Amino acid sequence: IMLCLGVEIGFIASVAAAAVGLVIVLIFAFFVYSAVLLALSEKAEGNYSHTEKNSRGFESAFYIVDGEAMPNAFPKEVVFSRLLYRSENTVKLRLVRKKKLVFDMNAQITTIVGLVFFTVHIAAALILLINQAAKKKLIKSTSQPLTNTNYTKVLQTH
Repeated sequence: IMLCLGVEIGFIASVAAAAVGLVIVLIFAFFVYSAVLLALSEKAEGNYSHTEKNSRGFESAFYIVDGEAMPNAFPKEVVFSRLLYRSENTVKLRLVRKKKLVFDMNAQITTIVGLVFFTVHIAAALILLINQAAKKKLIKSTSQPLTNTNYTKVLQTH
């Protein structure tokens, strides 16, 4: 439809790439926020209590810590729920008292892996953008068209 309206394919690709980039940055911000909460949390032990929808609308595991039921920071794991959520096991948690929530081991691992994963994604995207900008600048500054072979040679002379 956009092509029929006269919008160039390059513009459509740029908008799509920008939308994907925005989603990656927002997810990265979420993991940074979660990592800050995790860093400010304190060690605690608790027992799985029950599962219910939390205030954000997703199924969450609740743990009893110091006699109070507190929700896990992340949604309930579905695949391994029989292994992870057993009321007879005391588990190590990270407690965020101000928010009244806990990070179980699954949430802790998810936060760390997510932060590393999206940091790498953003770094790769920035390197790609810088490389593309440098390539465009070189194309404008040279009279000959750039190929992969002479791109390296032009980079070395500038």
